Amino acid sequence: MAVDCNPRQCPNISNAEISFYHPASDGSRDACSASGGELSLSALKLALNQGYQALTFRNVLSVVGVSPVGVVFLYTTCVLFSILSIVAFIRYSRAASRGLPEEAAPQVVVLCIAIVGGLCYLAMATGSGMVVLRKVGPPASAQWTYSNPMMATPGDHKHKNPFYDPAYAKAPTYPLFYVRFVEWGVFSAVVLPYLADIAGAPPSTSQLLLILGVARVGCLSAASSITSASRWVFWLVSFLLWGAITVILTKGLHQSVMRRGKLVTAVFHQIVNTVVVVWGVHQWVWVGCAGTKLASSSWDAALYCLLDLAAVFGVAAAVSKGGANAAPPSWSAPQGQGGALARAGLFDDGLGDLEDD
Repeated sequence: MAVDCNPRQCPNISNAEISFYHPASDGSRDACSASGGELSLSALKLALNQGYQALTFRNVLSVVGVSPVGVVFLYTTCVLFSILSIVAFIRYSRAASRGLPEEAAPQVVVLCIAIVGGLCYLAMATGSGMVVLRKVGPPASAQWTYSNPMMATPGDHKHKNPFYDPAYAKAPTYPLFYVRFVEWGVFSAVVLPYLADIAGAPPSTSQLLLILGVARVGCLSAASSITSASRWVFWLVSFLLWGAITVILTKGLHQSVMRRGKLVTAVFHQIVNTVVVVWGVHQWVWVGCAGTKLASSSWDAALYCLLDLAAVFGVAAAVSKGGANAAPPSWSAPQGQGGALARAGLFDDGLGDLEDD
């Protein structure tokens, strides 16, 4: 800018245009104009507001489709699972350092389900492991559908969203935590074969329980993802699978685990009772939450948090109380022994898997 100051008087600037050119920019021209010799206060406020928003953190309790109370439950469950995983790792390290593999090995089960549970609940609490359902349509025939972000997001003051619908954005929402089924699937895949091993059952029984447990979780996942009436078919199948698992654990493995003594039987039944009861309640909680959506998102989060905590901490308590008795025979048998003849056999006849084969 060149100014002639011979009269020793600065000129009166009534209009100014300032352009900013940045190296390696896209060549756009952003001008800031003002009249009357003053900068625009509205432009300055806008720049300061945008800079402040860029530096601020998102409210951790703000998750679309979930109330702040529900988010608190999710974070609390994540913290409790994290604490349990640390405790399980410490117990495993101490038992391993003392040369007690029978006490160290069962802690691996607790460590696995606690770590996976903590990670899944962290994903749910941050809104990363979920999708949002929205109830749209006339009040008499409104249906739950997957939310469309294009219709629920207004955009900003400079870039308006032409697809934004205020009525759609105000419609009721409900969370679908798909990562929750990952946690349930891992729990089933770890705990059910572990129970079969405690009872000394053959590998075929362990594999059967694994298939039934994962299939049950898969059916609940499908039932939650489907918004039409066909979801009740998948819920019914999952209920039948829960019944089959209950029969195998309480009836089919009863004679096998009794042969291992009272202490092992007590550990086995404590874990079985926890799994059977919690999963049975799961089925009916699903009806009130994801099935009919009569319960709010806060109740959905709170009930499932309590049930998952009861399941994982119930297994951890039984393992810790049982000590070496919580180790399956294949984990504690001397080297070179405890093979096929050491198990009760598929038909519970005491002759082992070799005769059953």
